[in-house]
Amino acid sequence: MRVLIGTAGSHGDVLPFVALGREFARRGHEVLLYANPVFRDQVTGTGIRLVPISTVEKYAALFGESSDRNPTRAFKRIAKEFAELCPAYYRAMKADLVDGDTIAIGSSLFFPARLLNETDRIPCATVHLAPAVFRSNLNPARAAPNWITAQTPSRLKQAAWWLLDKTFCEPYFTAPLNRFRAELGRAADPGRLPTGRRWRSARPVIATRGLHPGRPAASGLFPRNGHGYS
Repeated sequence: MRVLIGTAGSHGDVLPFVALGREFARRGHEVLLYANPVFRDQVTGTGIRLVPISTVEKYAALFGESSDRNPTRAFKRIAKEFAELCPAYYRAMKADLVDGDTIAIGSSLFFPARLLNETDRIPCATVHLAPAVFRSNLNPARAAPNWITAQTPSRLKQAAWWLLDKTFCEPYFTAPLNRFRAELGRAADPGRLPTGRRWRSARPVIATRGLHPGRPAASGLFPRNGHGYS
């Protein structure tokens, strides 16, 4: 089986997918990892074939700009980069499809694998690396320094989610995604990403250790198609 893994971001975003790819390769599958070439050394000798996207210079520039003391401003830069990279990843992964013998894997905030699932009916899994992707009023993840907690009144929680959607998720994720969807001839996705089908459309959804149905933090909010792994 051919396994296409599309991942972008820092070492903390990419290296878990390298580990996942190594296990697929150990089991005899053909693994292609689409990532910035800055990760070439981490992939060499693992049985994974690296498909380089973008450049080392652009990676250095992005994370040099993002290393400031304002996490919101830094995350907006990362979101913009993900939106710009999505078409290149999608086209590179699409070019490597083998009919009937390919699966695609991607991360929470990066959509090429899920777009392949939609356009080419390729089996797809989404791997969530952090609890912030699961929206919960029971035990909300800390999305900002002064974010809501389990004790926050219900109406304030709903107002906080609405504000997050309007000021961040929709302009930095939904809008760029829908522009690319239009290029592919697909209808706009009206869902706000943290609660919409785009985040949980893959079968299955996978969470790393510490974020799975058996953990109290995930109780009541983990999707039915979710699985945990260490």
